[in-house]
Amino acid sequence: MKTRILILLLSMSSNWAFSQLYKCPLKQGIISHPKLGRNSNPDYTTIRLLSKHKKVISISEGFVTKISLLNSNYIVFIRNERDEFFIYSDLNKIYLKVGDKIKVNQKIGNAMSEDDGNSYTFSIQHYDKTEPTKIEIDC
Repeated sequence: MKTRILILLLSMSSNWAFSQLYKCPLKQGIISHPKLGRNSNPDYTTIRLLSKHKKVISISEGFVTKISLLNSNYIVFIRNERDEFFIYSDLNKIYLKVGDKIKVNQKIGNAMSEDDGNSYTFSIQHYDKTEPTKIEIDC
């Protein structure tokens, strides 16, 4: 009976229940807050990081599939072999181009400067194929 319940719980669980822990993409970064989604509910699939350091590094290997520029902020899409996407946004400079192969800890770009000029911030999202999923960042 216990085995059946465990199997049922595992089959019903989503990626929210089992998130993977990744190294911090900013040196000595802190998670400042989850982004607010629709109806002012926290969006725990988007993580906003704050640091005194601007260098943003990749937390996963993969390939750059898309680079967008929105309001002077770069957005970099990286897809890995498991069809997961990592989206790095709020970058003011990037060091990649579409098609580049990325390794873990490779420099992606620079985070946006905060108004105080002494700190930097950017956001990261994770998608498992087409579903936004929560990941844990160890900062």
